Amino acid sequence: MKRKLLIMFLAAAFVLGACGGQAADSGKDASSEAASSNVSESASGSDASSEDTPTPDEASESDSDNAVGDILLDDAPVSEENFDAEKYSDFISLAAYDEFSPYAPDGTRVENGMTVNIDYTGYADLDGDGEVEPFDGGATKGNGEPLKIGSHSYIDDFEEQLIGHVKGDEVEVNVTFPEDYGSEELSGKDARFDVTINEIVKETADDYFSKVCNNSTTLAYPADIWNEIVDYFNHYAEKNSMTTEELFSQVGLDQDSYMRSRAKILLTAYSILASEGISADSEEYLKTQSDFLAYYGFADDAEAMENGMTQLELDYSVSYNLALNKLKELAK
Repeated sequence: MKRKLLIMFLAAAFVLGACGGQAADSGKDASSEAASSNVSESASGSDASSEDTPTPDEASESDSDNAVGDILLDDAPVSEENFDAEKYSDFISLAAYDEFSPYAPDGTRVENGMTVNIDYTGYADLDGDGEVEPFDGGATKGNGEPLKIGSHSYIDDFEEQLIGHVKGDEVEVNVTFPEDYGSEELSGKDARFDVTINEIVKETADDYFSKVCNNSTTLAYPADIWNEIVDYFNHYAEKNSMTTEELFSQVGLDQDSYMRSRAKILLTAYSILASEGISADSEEYLKTQSDFLAYYGFADDAEAMENGMTQLELDYSVSYNLALNKLKELAK
């Protein structure tokens, strides 16, 4: 897939985009990659006292006007101490979980800004003989796929044709692949997608996690997590022949704030897992890690590291997705 920068910009963390997506030959627009970044190297201090931090209720009230996914940051310091991963929950205060109700009522019509879960099969005249046929990578095969309407993550005019439809509708979507599309056989071709709207999503699991994260209070950022995140982004800046300052200048993000948002997400995930008694050597964690690696075609973590994944990326992705699943199970 094309990338505006060769680094990964990870909207929710170092999560599932960390090794690169695979949208070529599908309805996804190969040019609509998310963007990500780097961090400041200068921050240290002592533990913040919990007496100086807002209560979960106060945090929830102050964060209530934030857009979903907009991580509100505090001034919690970086602690010079190192802590066992299972005890990171000591350094974040979680607000009570709100009710998680993912799906909109039946009869709700798709609007711009909504997220839908869809299945589709794409057809195009690949040989120029006037006969359309399915093409490789152009079908969900019943697995379902989330799509936020208005995100422009699919090729032009795909998302707009779903507006006004309801759950269960089968929609014929007609589009034209861009001339510079990542697949030569599809570039510039007209295509038809037979789309089924499985669900209209009221709130995605990622949105829900963001709310929990926004409503949590960080008491301190352990130095080892902070330093790992700094090193991670410095590595990608160097790999692309730029400094971290140049990288942040290009993408318009504040280094320190962005770093703290990534660290807070990771701490929130760790805190949820610790509260559920899940450690990095537990069966549930290891299975999630194995599934994650297999999704990207890696036999094990050693092979992933050999191909450029960092341990932080792996830990972040596994912890985040496992915490998401736990939140869904625990939601009242």
